[in-house]
Amino acid sequence: MLLFGNQEVSILPPLKSVEQGLNMGDADTLANFIEFGLSNFPADRNGLIFWDHGAGWPGMGPDEFEDGIPFLDPSGEYIAGDILNLSEIQTGIKSGLSSVAVEKLDLVGFDACLMATYEVAAAMANLADFMVASEELEPGHGWDYQSLQILNGTNNVSAEELGSHIAKGFQSQAQSFDTDENITLSVLNLTVFDEFQNSMADLLDPLLSDPIPVAPSISRSLNGSSRFGSSPNPDQDSHIVDLGNFVEGLAGIGVDNEIEQTLNVLNRLVVNKVAGVASKRASGLSVYFPKTIGYMDENYLSLDVVPNWRAFLENFLSAGQNIPDMSKAKLDQEVTSTEYYIDSEGLTITANIDSLSQETITEVILYYGVVDPADDMLYFIGEEPGWIYDDGTVSAFYDLSILTMSDGYDTSYAYTYFTVDEDENLYFFDIPLGYMPSNELENDDAPIHDVELSLVIDGDTGDILSEVYYEVDESGQWGELMADPEGAIFPVVQMENDDGSLDWVSASDLWLYADLDALTYSFEPLPEGITVIADLYVYDYGDNSDYVSVETTVPDLSEKN
Repeated sequence: MLLFGNQEVSILPPLKSVEQGLNMGDADTLANFIEFGLSNFPADRNGLIFWDHGAGWPGMGPDEFEDGIPFLDPSGEYIAGDILNLSEIQTGIKSGLSSVAVEKLDLVGFDACLMATYEVAAAMANLADFMVASEELEPGHGWDYQSLQILNGTNNVSAEELGSHIAKGFQSQAQSFDTDENITLSVLNLTVFDEFQNSMADLLDPLLSDPIPVAPSISRSLNGSSRFGSSPNPDQDSHIVDLGNFVEGLAGIGVDNEIEQTLNVLNRLVVNKVAGVASKRASGLSVYFPKTIGYMDENYLSLDVVPNWRAFLENFLSAGQNIPDMSKAKLDQEVTSTEYYIDSEGLTITANIDSLSQETITEVILYYGVVDPADDMLYFIGEEPGWIYDDGTVSAFYDLSILTMSDGYDTSYAYTYFTVDEDENLYFFDIPLGYMPSNELENDDAPIHDVELSLVIDGDTGDILSEVYYEVDESGQWGELMADPEGAIFPVVQMENDDGSLDWVSASDLWLYADLDALTYSFEPLPEGITVIADLYVYDYGDNSDYVSVETTVPDLSEKN
């Protein structure tokens, strides 16, 4: 907790789960900490900083037990990894402030992943004047707390100035760690949040009243927005997107005045922000937006902080469920309507959309795999978006390469979700992995930890600009993986079962040492003669899909540049 504005600046040390058995995921623990700080160290201005793993609207800060001993709730049940959900954060702050007759905090900060969301800002709007948080996943080093030295020897630092100094310090520290390429940190002026809420309501009301005509445009805007905490495995994906990107993408559907007003207020809400080259599109505020109702977390429906957005989300997802059968995603399955060619550059596939589906289809994805000669099984090794054209055709391209990972002793294949920032010529790869520390390797019952490797590569030079491993725990909290070098990394791919379903499986019988600094990556051409399966999928705004499949063999690529 920061207590600033007097000649003497007080910074309370972090509250920890100590021998007293404090549950850090409990609102009362937070309230008691605030009461203790503000009653014993009164100040003109007060700030509160949360530090731990984060997940956005679900909350943050899974409790870590002393010596691995879990706490018990009053009924005697174990509280395993209890987090502070958004309601508990609200309740804890409100209770702590009221106990010492303080109206609100001057600054609240979240040194955690994914917390600069519309929902978190809405929950904090009546509890603090300024909020500092990140849209994107944060590197493990987090903020540079030497930034707080700006408070030394002065009582003239405002909450906005402090927030901006924290953001600048975070960026500088990330640059020194070479983790700055895709960072974000926003400083939000919550005193204008009510105005932003009203502008969002004005924007969403027309879309709520009749969502079906505009649903395709909504879906396309969603698909074009920056994503944070993303994964090709939807069970691990945060389903959080940039709100400013999404609003901008709605242009042309009859709400342009409302879009302009919302973006104007958003620019006043976000008074400062830092971002890396790979994240410079970030507007400063994100929002929960699953693509389809199948990915919707039912717990979200109990949130009451953004009622207009929640209603919009439900209406849009419901509209997707009610697309008439004749208009659902469909490709022309005639042989003559699907074309592909393969050469030294790669594989290109083109197909025609059925005429009744042209308005509803909003996304194209190419999934590609290889048939392993050893077991004759199909393993999907990657995916990437394709293109929709005005003439009713769709296409995609695959360069016939595969990602390999090596620890210097063994090499394994890995699955990649690939996207491109064409303006900056940056390549983004999301790579799902498994991880186990060394002390769990011999335990057959120990679960494999879900890990995501995020790579950003310079398209001009091929240099790796950013390389960060993130772990997603059982409560959905994200944080940089602090790996045991003697532990194991398991690259994964998707295996097709006999019934056509897919399972994530280890890419080989080998595992790699989790010495992350020693791991290397290479995109290698597929071997000549190996069978390639490429499925070109189209999706409508209700996640209905259709696809064409191509089976071919890799030609001699020795002449490839």
